[in-house]
Amino acid sequence: MKGFPRHINTKQDVLNLIDDYPEQTKSFLQSLVDSKMAWHPTGTLADGDDGTTDSTHKVDEVTDENDVVTSRTQCELVEDSNGPIFRMGFASVAEAEELI
Repeated sequence: MKGFPRHINTKQDVLNLIDDYPEQTKSFLQSLVDSKMAWHPTGTLADGDDGTTDSTHKVDEVTDENDVVTSRTQCELVEDSNGPIFRMGFASVAEAEELI
């Protein structure tokens, strides 16, 4: 292998790279940590219900081809248990942050 790889698939790949390419590996890990959160739908809103909108809540609206709102869903920002950091084999975000 020459240089930093284009594809990193497992936690062991990260551990193998951290000594030879510390800055690039830490940057890669930071991108994984930054993508740990995802919007999770919590329920459909009834007509007339405004829902909650703040830094951890939002309302998704689905529109038809005429831009008429057909449904509204309340969503919450949560840690994505199926996110890339966990698929690579890290048990927690803290484990990856220790390497950064």
